[in-house]
Amino acid sequence: MSDCIGKLDTLCTVEAPVTSRAADGGVTRAWVPVAARWASIEALRGAERTASGKRQATGDYLITMRHYSALVPEMRVTVGSVIYRLSAAYDPDNKARYTEAIATIEHGSVEGTTLDVLLTNEDGDYIYTDEGNHITVGVAA
Repeated sequence: MSDCIGKLDTLCTVEAPVTSRAADGGVTRAWVPVAARWASIEALRGAERTASGKRQATGDYLITMRHYSALVPEMRVTVGSVIYRLSAAYDPDNKARYTEAIATIEHGSVEGTTLDVLLTNEDGDYIYTDEGNHITVGVAA
């Protein structure tokens, strides 16, 4: 990625997961901001899928930022309310100039309402919330 400087035009937040054991035996996961980075985000390929009767865009994205050796696939990148779940993070030319990550947009919706992942229970189910009402929606991958 030679001449990338002018293309790093999206301010994103790198977040790391923090987990702790809840009193009821479940695992609580929170996302903690660890860095603000300028990046370029490029769609690699896309598709449409239907979830809960709603059409959603899905696809892979390439996120490029100045070298950030701490970036690992367990982290996520957010831009406003858009959450990018990382599947890979690497130095594309092994020269510590840039870090690239492959990501997908994380979708969490029920009947068109955007939800946030709060925690997972001992069975690995994701627990989402919608205005304080906890709803078990999916199984952890």
